[in-house]
Amino acid sequence: MDLIQGWMRYIDDVWFVWEGSINDLHALMAALNRNDLNIKLTYKFGRFVDFLDLQIRALPEGDLVTSIYRKPTATNSLLHAESAHLPSTLEEYRRCKACANCVKTKKFSNFDGSKTYEIRSFLSCSSKGVIYHLTCPCGKIYIGLTTRELKIRIREHYLDIEKSKAVQDCANLKTLPRHYKKFHNSDPRLMQSFNGAILL
Repeated sequence: MDLIQGWMRYIDDVWFVWEGSINDLHALMAALNRNDLNIKLTYKFGRFVDFLDLQIRALPEGDLVTSIYRKPTATNSLLHAESAHLPSTLEEYRRCKACANCVKTKKFSNFDGSKTYEIRSFLSCSSKGVIYHLTCPCGKIYIGLTTRELKIRIREHYLDIEKSKAVQDCANLKTLPRHYKKFHNSDPRLMQSFNGAILL
C-alpha cells in the first residue's frame, strides 16, 4: 500500500493517487475483487478522473486542476427563487427562453391522439438527451432530438429563425427557419407562442 497516496473516500467512491505501474494497479484491483462479500469494485485511471461531481486532471508539472462533472445518470436539481445564490445567478435562470415555452405535463399523445405516453422522469430545460415537440402558431408540429441541454437547442432555433431574414434561397435553410421564413416573416418572437413539451 506504499504505492497509494492522497486517499479520499465518500461512501462508496474512492479517489487516490497511484505511484506504481499500471500492471501493479490491475493486480491490486484484481486482488480486492477476490472477496467473499460479493463486492465488485470498478475503477478508472488516467490523467482525467471523475470523482463525485468533479473531474480531476493531473497537469504534467504535478498540479491537480478540477472542473464540474455531471454523471450521465445525474438527476436535474432546481434552484429555489429565494436561494442564497448571487442575484446574477438567479437572474440567469429567470432569463431562460426555453422554460417560458415548455408545457408542464406528465403525459403526451401522438399526433392524432390515438396513443398516450407517460413521462416517467423529471426533466427541465437543462435536461440533455431530450426528444421534444414544438407547436407552431399555425398548427404545424416540429419534432426534435437534442443530446445537449434543451435550452441551448431552443436558443439555436431562435437564432436560426432570426438569421433566415437575410437568406434569399429557402432551400438552404433548416426545416424550422425555412418554415418561419415562408409563413411567418422570419419572426422568432412567435416562438413565444410555441408549446414545447419534453417527451422523453
